[in-house]
Amino acid sequence: MRIESKVEISKPPSEVFEFLLEDENLILWVKNFITLERLEGEEGQVGSTSRHVYNENGQTIEFIEEVLEIDPGKLFHSILRNSSMEIEITNKLSPLKDDHTLLCVSTDRRPLSFGAKVRNLFSKKKWTKRQVDDLQRFKDAIEELTEDYE
Repeated sequence: MRIESKVEISKPPSEVFEFLLEDENLILWVKNFITLERLEGEEGQVGSTSRHVYNENGQTIEFIEEVLEIDPGKLFHSILRNSSMEIEITNKLSPLKDDHTLLCVSTDRRPLSFGAKVRNLFSKKKWTKRQVDDLQRFKDAIEELTEDYE
């Protein structure tokens, strides 16, 4: 299942990219995020891995994230994996006028277990709403936090 969402952010791509890469910012915009533990490599480095923990309807869900591709200021591509699901996430940043950024997020959810395949059939609307909501929280967080320091 592929979901695509966009948001315009009133910050330049370099700032948006930096905010996107910082592990400690996830809690500010991913609604069900609990914690992250770096396993290998450095933050924002291709090939680096980390353990992500989420709360999904009262259940703790863990994924291992691997950074697949980075083009500073333009692209951050990673994959989250566990035994029942792979979620490939592509974040593309495009410059707009007046130092604004268009952030396009594409998520490809691939269920691996039978249970995940069944849940996936009935959840596209839910996952689409969550992605749109998370993207709006991202926009709000970066615009509000960086305004405090200008």
